[in-house]
Amino acid sequence: MERVLFFLFKIDGFLDWSDLAFTIHLAQEEALDDNDGYLPFALVLVDSQTSLIKGLRMVTVTPAFRSVLAGIIRQQAQEHFDTIAYYKTIGVLYDRFSSAADMLNKAVIVEQGGINVQN
Repeated sequence: MERVLFFLFKIDGFLDWSDLAFTIHLAQEEALDDNDGYLPFALVLVDSQTSLIKGLRMVTVTPAFRSVLAGIIRQQAQEHFDTIAYYKTIGVLYDRFSSAADMLNKAVIVEQGGINVQN
């Protein structure tokens, strides 16, 4: 079975654990340098009923997170990619893990508020 990268995230008081599968193959030639810098992520809060943007926030992850992510992305880029197989694998993983919180014990790196708490 292919390895699939999931971003797991929680916003205390607003959003319980959620997940987002990611592969560099669907990011249209994006790349990530491992340059020892903090990595910004843009969070966009969209009202699902109106499609209106309700909030924008920039968050960062540590250089350690960036380094791990850059390594995973480099590895993904070198592997053969099959879109159908990718989505089937995601389905299998959702069957195996009943929630994003259940995926946490498989986490490669964990951060809270931009501080590395486990890797």
